[in-house]
Amino acid sequence: MSTLPGQIQRAFFSCHTDNIGGFDKYPNIPIRPKSLLEGNTIFDDSNQGQLFGTSDSPRLIKLGPSVAWARVGSEGSDWTGINFRPTESSLGDILGGRQGRFFLRIYDGKRDGCDFRYLPKLTEIHINDEPYTSSTILTPSAKGHTPTRVCFIGLDGTKITPSEITNARREKDHLVVDPHPDHDGISCKFISGSGTVNVVICPPWIWWRMEQNGCEPRSWCDRHLAMTRQAFCELANTSLRLRVPRWLDFVHVGFDDKVDRKYPSRRQPSFSSVVVPLEDFIDYPQIDRKPGGEAFLIAKCHQTYVPLIRIDRDCVLTDTNDLRKRPNPIGNKKDWPRAIIRCSNGQWRYGRGFSLGEVREAGLTPTNPKSLSLRVDKRRRTTHADNVTTIRRGVIDA
Repeated sequence: MSTLPGQIQRAFFSCHTDNIGGFDKYPNIPIRPKSLLEGNTIFDDSNQGQLFGTSDSPRLIKLGPSVAWARVGSEGSDWTGINFRPTESSLGDILGGRQGRFFLRIYDGKRDGCDFRYLPKLTEIHINDEPYTSSTILTPSAKGHTPTRVCFIGLDGTKITPSEITNARREKDHLVVDPHPDHDGISCKFISGSGTVNVVICPPWIWWRMEQNGCEPRSWCDRHLAMTRQAFCELANTSLRLRVPRWLDFVHVGFDDKVDRKYPSRRQPSFSSVVVPLEDFIDYPQIDRKPGGEAFLIAKCHQTYVPLIRIDRDCVLTDTNDLRKRPNPIGNKKDWPRAIIRCSNGQWRYGRGFSLGEVREAGLTPTNPKSLSLRVDKRRRTTHADNVTTIRRGVIDA
């Protein structure tokens, strides 16, 4: 091991932990934490430093003639580290093909340091047969998220498997992760005689749910919600909460081809959260206009579009039992639910009452409508989904 003079030597030997606090005893030397390495980096979600792969070991970025000494060592092993001159030896020479988690410290009158991991036999991580990158997003299909496949690609293109795994199951030469909104990510340990490398992957699924002040939030979902325009307006004090990958700083939300409202994310340990108030879209033409064709409230996450809510006058509200409950207005007729009917010119207006078919479809027996706080028009034979939804929200859930 090379010998460092006085103060520098003491500083190097005291800073081989997770942080660079060993330099704190020398307050006249400011900290400059940054990445000091370049090479074949592999993206993952660990907080233990950059992950480098392939047989080409990471290299020190050109530091200049003022850097006379550096120190590299292994975290959590018997190999405490070694001092070397970057102008005389490369980092690869010092590592000697070891895999593991390492610390690197340099001294040039100021103090720099970083942690990194090196796994020589790994070249890429694949999720669902695509390279895993910092912009990977797993979007649900029409039936929701499907189990996610994780593969580790070795030097010769074959798949390698970790020694230990957490929160996933093995299937042949890959891992399978079942989708769940509360999944904390998978941890994979690659263990050899020279060291251990821990790789963490948080599958970048997108989930969303409706939340309302004073009410229990709904369950997370991965399929678009369905509701009428009337129901959307009545939920104006409700917000959509999106659970997105933690690297995503913001999400754009809007209707159809106008996805232009920007909402910032709030970062959590393994994901980010975005809150979208539905009242922001009440005055949009897709909601404000008379009932027409369907429309989709869409979230744009990076370059990926995800439909969140489908608006259509002919669809029944999703999960009506979870909606805000409305008090039963018995005894106050002006507050009773009102039915809508279509005029001959195609426009909509309030009608005399609900048809018997609408009452039955809502799950009620129309024996005594007044006891249910409903006006019933026995002459009308049409059935409209909007009116069925109104009955369910105004009477059944009251």
